[in-house]
Amino acid sequence: RRLRDAIAGSDIVDTIREQVDAHAREQIETTLEQAAAQTDDEVDVAEIRDSLSDRETAFADDFANDMADEIRETVADGWAEGKNALDIRDDLQAKEEQFSDWGAERIARQELQIASGEARQRFADEAGKVEVWMTSGDDRVRDAHELMDETWKRPAEDWVVEYDDRGTQHESVPGDSEPGIGCRCQTLLVDPDEVDDDDHAGTLR
Repeated sequence: RRLRDAIAGSDIVDTIREQVDAHAREQIETTLEQAAAQTDDEVDVAEIRDSLSDRETAFADDFANDMADEIRETVADGWAEGKNALDIRDDLQAKEEQFSDWGAERIARQELQIASGEARQRFADEAGKVEVWMTSGDDRVRDAHELMDETWKRPAEDWVVEYDDRGTQHESVPGDSEPGIGCRCQTLLVDPDEVDDDDHAGTLR
């Protein structure tokens, strides 16, 4: 706990969080513009944008927890392998790039994906649309998301996603779960009368 608190209170977390928040606002603006271009319905985009301006990100907690878990596992594995403190220190220093780049980037990308999804969800609700899951259509799409392709849900619902190794997950936007991290899927907004009941993949929260 002390390790997580120390990391969460460090300057690097605050600096990256500020950058993530700034990019999230840009992502929300772009998403709303794209959604507005897809429909002729009158939607108060400014109101949605303003309502999302104070959204809280989970970045600091996630980043601190991931880093703390990685440090704890590295230390535990080192002791189990009979390493001394200096060897374990070297193992931790070898993870510097992962801590500063990969971990932060992964969480930041996830946060931007969620921000974009929330904006589209709010727009769909205001416009009376449903959301259709669309994958990127390449060989990097995970199997669970391939099965979700072209399914739909109402804005007030969560997606129900079946991951082979992690079971059933409820996601408010595509990829909004631990096994869904790194998702590149998007949603398409369509009229409710354009979808088939058999393709419904949502559930009320």
